[in-house]
Amino acid sequence: MENQIVITKYNNVDSVDSRLIANELGIQHKNLLELIKKYESKIESRFGLLAFETLPRLEGQHGGGEVTIYHLNENQAIFTSTLSRNTEKGVEVKLKIVEAFSNARAAFD
Repeated sequence: MENQIVITKYNNVDSVDSRLIANELGIQHKNLLELIKKYESKIESRFGLLAFETLPRLEGQHGGGEVTIYHLNENQAIFTSTLSRNTEKGVEVKLKIVEAFSNARAAFD
């Protein structure tokens, strides 16, 4: 199975776009955002401030407006993914996240 979790540099930190995690989990991005917001203080107190950006929503997607995306560092992404159920898909996504960051470390070193 191909890994759809892509690690990029955001503010010079290896990170993953929250939309990718939501997509891999098969959930709406807004639901993942709610989960991140719910545990924001725990995430930030242990794994650093959450990096985010606000982008314009594409027209035709709920009337335009803006959408927030998070650029999660390795620990933030792993912690956030552990909050999802351990379904077969959930476990696969967690493995993909760990593997993607491991591969990124190897490639960037």
